[in-house]
Amino acid sequence: MLRILSFVFIFYFEHAMINVLSRRATYDHERKVYHDHLESLQVMDKEYRTMAEEVAKLRAELNNTANVDKRAGTFFCCDTLLCVGLCTCAYAYAHVHA
Repeated sequence: MLRILSFVFIFYFEHAMINVLSRRATYDHERKVYHDHLESLQVMDKEYRTMAEEVAKLRAELNNTANVDKRAGTFFCCDTLLCVGLCTCAYAYAHVHA
């Protein structure tokens, strides 16, 4: 009787240990995935902030340039080439510059 009880105990103990190890492996994997995702989000955030700063600089430069060009009677095209008359932009639409 004692042998049967010890066998049952060992069986359940081994099953519990396998279950614990499996859950630990799952936890470690999920933790790694979470930290990798968090790191990629931080990199994306940094890139977006850099792009926003570039856009702000380019917008300021475009506004300054547009103000100068308006006085000269010409404008910048959508592809940033100085043009006069009919312009066909890379964005597939045409417009007339003064």
